[in-house]
Amino acid sequence: MTDEERRAEELEPKIKALGGFLTAASLPNGTTARMDPGVAGMLAEAIVRWQDGDVWEAGRWVPRGEVMPTPEAGDVLVESLAEGSVVKMTHRPTGLVALGEDVQETWNDLRRKVKDHGDDAHGA
Repeated sequence: MTDEERRAEELEPKIKALGGFLTAASLPNGTTARMDPGVAGMLAEAIVRWQDGDVWEAGRWVPRGEVMPTPEAGDVLVESLAEGSVVKMTHRPTGLVALGEDVQETWNDLRRKVKDHGDDAHGA
């Protein structure tokens, strides 16, 4: 069993419980949500995975820090180069690029570049 399969198995009870709840959740306005069980299950998995630090991207679950925008960075493309030994991140709105040996190092470098670019653009 792969790590991903083991992780999916561990999360399954939470996903099923939340999915069941979402099909007929009592809402604060006094009504009841009526959600299709299939949609509720997919939404539940997305929520549970989000809480566990993952998002669905390009057909697989990936750590959300690799793909999710942040207020200071915006839309970011993450690529693995040189058989995984280099991480390349491109800030799509500005075209700024950062390269590093791991995601965290590259992410920090790109955030700094984007912040510096924003400060320069606003005369700071």
